Amino acid sequence: MPVFQKQFPQPCASRDTHLAVETAPRGMRFGAGAARLIRKGAFGRMVALIPPDVESIPIREAIGRMKTVPLDNDIIESARAIGICFGD
Repeated sequence: MPVFQKQFPQPCASRDTHLAVETAPRGMRFGAGAARLIRKGAFGRMVALIPPDVESIPIREAIGRMKTVPLDNDIIESARAIGICFGD
């Protein structure tokens, strides 16, 4: 019995191809990147957005230092505007 795979629309090879890749939903890009890591057996790594690419980095490198977000960042302001509290 044949195995059917879902086919996704492919951008045509033109000047718009790079734009199509950059604007693909981030979650889809991260999920595909994680699946590639599993397929390669690259455990102990995680996917990370290193604009404009989704790449893999060692997890130890990612958690090696505390990362902060400025309190006036637009993401924080947007979250507060819809009622999310950060405990401050």
